[in-house]
Amino acid sequence: MRRREILAGFVAGGLMPKWTVGASGEAMTGRLDQWKSLTGVEGLEPAFEYLARLDPPAVTPGRTAVVGEDVYAIASNYTTEPAQARRFEVHQKYIDVQYVAAGQESIGVLPSTDGLDLLEPYDPAKDIAFYASPAKYVSLPTRAGQVVVLLPGQPHMPGVHLDGAHAVVKVVVKVSAAWRAARRR
Repeated sequence: MRRREILAGFVAGGLMPKWTVGASGEAMTGRLDQWKSLTGVEGLEPAFEYLARLDPPAVTPGRTAVVGEDVYAIASNYTTEPAQARRFEVHQKYIDVQYVAAGQESIGVLPSTDGLDLLEPYDPAKDIAFYASPAKYVSLPTRAGQVVVLLPGQPHMPGVHLDGAHAVVKVVVKVSAAWRAARRR
């Protein structure tokens, strides 16, 4: 993994003028207001359109159906934690479109689970498995207005301190990978 390539789009203040994709395909990341300029988001439009309509100060915790169970949003408020207190998670059925509405955090990413120690096996009802954090991974600084897209099978660790602890308001839109695939044909 080449951290410099992943973070190449960052400019002063942590803003990314263009969407970037990790050198090993770890994650797509960029500013929400620039999502239409990214190729490869076909089938994710309902997620981005939903997020673009949000009023960040008015976001309240909870779940909202966007397109039934195929596309839904989960809003949450939390305080970031040190990386040692977090763990990597992996989904199989849903794509995560993670939007930081307020605050800032680091999201750890890896291209695969190869070499990771399994902590909790995959739970199909919750579409999640948990893994221990390895010594090395890519950290994506993510600030208010930024989005990170993570595909099924991509290990990620959200909620990590970025320049200390921060209160975060986040909306994660879950997009069924099968639903998306059917729309891209």
